Amino acid sequence: MSDWDSNSIDISNSFDQDFKSNSTELITEPIHQLDHNTFSNYNGEHECFNYNDPLKYCYKHQFKPFLLDFGNGVHFVKPHYVEGYMREDGTYVNGYYRDGDGNTSINRDENHGGGYLRRD
Repeated sequence: MSDWDSNSIDISNSFDQDFKSNSTELITEPIHQLDHNTFSNYNGEHECFNYNDPLKYCYKHQFKPFLLDFGNGVHFVKPHYVEGYMREDGTYVNGYYRDGDGNTSINRDENHGGGYLRRD
């Protein structure tokens, strides 16, 4: 039964086992060629699929949310839509999405880097 078929594997041991391979599996001699849209082969296998990936098991771990306390009257403003309004001088400002990046043509939500820090 493979790691993918069983939910009872010991993740730490599997990770350690993957990284105990010797360095002879890696290509150490320089290769002077340019391959377009192909996978390079080593011993008849696709080396990029056999290389030990440190993120291979990260989906099996759950982490606590990382919450920052900025203190000193600083808080995080989530991205939000600003309704259109009229300035005192009579100029109308169209509504826009405020995400903190300064570019109103790209609307980033909180998961994609939107939001900004602001002092109270």
